[in-house]
Amino acid sequence: IFTLQTQSWGMLPYACASGREALAQVQAGASFDVAVLDMQMPDMDGLTLAEQIHRYLDGQMLPLVMLTSLGRREVDTRGIEFAAFLNKPIKPSQLYNTLISLCAEQEHTQPLLRRAEAVDSQFDAMLGERLPLRILLAEDNTVNQKLALLLLQRMGYRADIAANGLEVLEALQRQSYDMILMDVQMPEMDGLEATRAIHESWPTEQQRPRIVAMTANAMQDDREECLTAGMDDYLTKPIQVKALQVALERTGRWAIKRTLPLEEPVEVVPPTVAAQSQVVLGLALDPAVLSELRQFQGQGEPDIVQELAEAFQFETPLLLEALREAVAQGQPEQLQSAAHNLKGSSNNLGAQTMAALSAELEAIGKTGTVEQAAELVTHLEQEYQRVCQALAAEIA
Repeated sequence: IFTLQTQSWGMLPYACASGREALAQVQAGASFDVAVLDMQMPDMDGLTLAEQIHRYLDGQMLPLVMLTSLGRREVDTRGIEFAAFLNKPIKPSQLYNTLISLCAEQEHTQPLLRRAEAVDSQFDAMLGERLPLRILLAEDNTVNQKLALLLLQRMGYRADIAANGLEVLEALQRQSYDMILMDVQMPEMDGLEATRAIHESWPTEQQRPRIVAMTANAMQDDREECLTAGMDDYLTKPIQVKALQVALERTGRWAIKRTLPLEEPVEVVPPTVAAQSQVVLGLALDPAVLSELRQFQGQGEPDIVQELAEAFQFETPLLLEALREAVAQGQPEQLQSAAHNLKGSSNNLGAQTMAALSAELEAIGKTGTVEQAAELVTHLEQEYQRVCQALAAEIA
C-alpha cells in the first residue's frame, strides 16, 4: 500500500520484506532520503533495525520514521532520535506531509554537508614521510586492490600484495612488515585464520605487524569476531579516506614506540551524502562516486576510472560464473563468497544497484540455502551489462 501511495506522489520507494533485507541495502551503500520502519517485524523489529542503521550511518545521515500502534511516549527509543512517529492506521495525508517535510529539510542541509565533506576528503600526501610504514595488502579482489593501492599512494605509501592468507604467511617469512591491511573473506585461507596463524608464529607484539581488518560487514558481531581473532583495528568497505588515514597514523605511532596500548577500532566515517549511491534513481553508475575516484588521481596519471573498469570487467564475469555454478550445484557458501566479492568491487565503482543485488545474494548464502537466488543472479547479469555500457560511455 505504501509503495503504491508514494509512487503516486512521484516518489521512488524501495520496499524490503524484513529488517535484515533493509540493513543489507544500507550496508551495500544504497542511498535513501528517508527510512520508514515498522515497529513490529518478525526477524528484526523496528527499534533494532534503527539501532543498526544508526550505528552504520552514524545516526545523522538518514531520517528515520517509525510506524507503530503505540504512542510515542510508550516507546523506549534506546537513545535513537527519530524524525517522526506515525500511529497506525496511517492516514495517507499524515505520511505525505511527513515525507515532504523531511525531504524539504534535506534540500537545505545537503549543500552544507557537501562543503564539509570536501574538506574532510583531502589527502595528507606527506603522511608516508612523517610515518614511514612497510605495508602488506591482503586482498583477492583486483578492483579493491587497485583502489587501496591508489589511496595509499596518495598518502605517500606503497604496499606489497597477497591474494589470500597463505600468501600473507609466505610474505611474512620473506620479510617483516609494520602493517597488514587484511581482507576478512579470501579464498584458501581467510583473514581470520591467517591472523590466528600469525599470532601463533609471532606471539609477541614486537615481532608481528599490526593487523587491520577490511570487511564489507559492519555489524558489531563481525567487528568483535575480527578483534577476537587477534586483529588490531577494523575498517569497513568501501574504505573511507579519513578512516584509512587514522589507521595509518595509529600504526605509525605504534611502529615507532611499539609500546602503545591496543586502541579501539577505527570509527569508520559513513559514506558521504554526496558520494552515496543513486540506486533509487536507477542509475547504473553513481556519478558522485566516479567524481570522487578521480579526485584520488594525481596530475598526469592514467584515468583511475578506466583502470578500475578494466579490472572490474576482467573479474566480474568470473564471479558471475561462480554465482551461477553455486546456484546450479546448491552451494550456499560459494554463493555467499562470490556475492561478497562482487559487492565490494561494485561499491568501489559506484555500481550500487549491482552492489545491492550482490548483498541480497550474500544474505541468501548466509542462511545456508540458494533458494530464490537464481532470479537475482539473472537480474545481476542484466545489471552488469548496463554497468558495462555506462563505463564505456564514461571513459570514451
